[in-house]
Amino acid sequence: MGMLEQLELLVKSGFYSKEEIFERWTEDYDSSADEEQLRTEINRLYDSHVEASKQWAHPTDFERLTEVFDILASAGIVALHRAGTTISDGLGDVRECYEELVERGKLPAGYCFYHEQDMERAIESQVLPLAFGTFRENPEHAAKVADVIVSFLESFGLQVHWNGDIDSRMELRKFEWKKTYSEHDDYGLERAVEIMAESHYDLAFNAPRPAVREGGNADTNIPAYTQRTFSEIKHLLPADCWAYSRNEKNNGEFENETVLVYDGDLTVDHLHLDDPLGMGMDNEFEQQWVFLILITGNLTVHHYIYNENTDGSTGFIVLGHVQASNMIVGGQEIYIGGHLEVKELFWGDYNHGLLHVCGDAAAPLFIETDEYHVTIKGERRFKKIWVDAEEPDGRAVQALLEEGCCDPEQYDESETPLSREGMFERLRAGLPFSRQNGRKSLRGFLRMKN
Repeated sequence: MGMLEQLELLVKSGFYSKEEIFERWTEDYDSSADEEQLRTEINRLYDSHVEASKQWAHPTDFERLTEVFDILASAGIVALHRAGTTISDGLGDVRECYEELVERGKLPAGYCFYHEQDMERAIESQVLPLAFGTFRENPEHAAKVADVIVSFLESFGLQVHWNGDIDSRMELRKFEWKKTYSEHDDYGLERAVEIMAESHYDLAFNAPRPAVREGGNADTNIPAYTQRTFSEIKHLLPADCWAYSRNEKNNGEFENETVLVYDGDLTVDHLHLDDPLGMGMDNEFEQQWVFLILITGNLTVHHYIYNENTDGSTGFIVLGHVQASNMIVGGQEIYIGGHLEVKELFWGDYNHGLLHVCGDAAAPLFIETDEYHVTIKGERRFKKIWVDAEEPDGRAVQALLEEGCCDPEQYDESETPLSREGMFERLRAGLPFSRQNGRKSLRGFLRMKN
């Protein structure tokens, strides 16, 4: 590409002043260029572009795209203009935005951007590629983010081509790049970050917050969380909870740990304590460790509370009551100021975990293994089908549970035959644990043990 063609691309991009174009050319392209000739050509191309812009119809495609990007940012998707020169540069800019937003208590749902080479392609061929993605390895979530991006682009009259593959980029076709430079331009990373930081889009589990209705009430079951340090919220904690007492005894051991605070009641589909921010455990983006979740009201979990890492996972303290369909936990403190009601199964495993319930606790199936700690101050309305000290027959326990809940190779009666991985698969599939045709034998077994 010759000098004039390259200069024309820089001018038509609309992102550079005359002086910036001159400096970029001499620094990045040709430091030996005749300065007077270079400035003459820049002025000519620049003035011709400004004159042509007076005939443009508005809004231009770029103005439409800018409005879409701002809306996406307010909806929790990092949307960046001219994010570096390559895909790798763009992902680096996305990471920078992500880290800044997490520090400010916001969790993006995904990202969308084009880079400088994409912009040049749009200027030359009216095709603008758009990269997109999410911050965790979840194809279904990535597809939802893509659908949101496509729907907004199309709603603003932009022609989107995408094959539906989350690993393929989108393209805006017949995209006429029409933009002029303004010294008041603000299309950098800061624009997206500030829009997202000031929006009402707060993500605890990567679920979109719907638009605010008239009257200011958001149509959502996911309240906004506030990210705090332990030192900022410790005065809210019960004095007899482990986290508070341990911190006091050890000279502020947890003072700088991250805590997510939910003011009021919280209702969610599920709660994965290994990944409370929904980032994905194998994601290339750095995981943020969350020490504790504090809920000042009641907690309702429609499906499950779960964690795999029983050696150390996010704990939670609920000052009210807790209802959940299933709980498979261990490796943290779970403190409940009110009652606990589990509809099917509670399993607490390993001595690094503890359950403290100030009120009553109810569950059809209650399991505690490997010296898991349980303190219930109120009434216990459940049957303990597995407790370390009782050492029930492992085969009998296997007979009570559906296929996949137990390790078929584990027949040592002194060890737990339960399969955490198998149970989690059933949790995610919404399948029950107890055998429907084994209820009578279950009741008989419980009578035998009690």
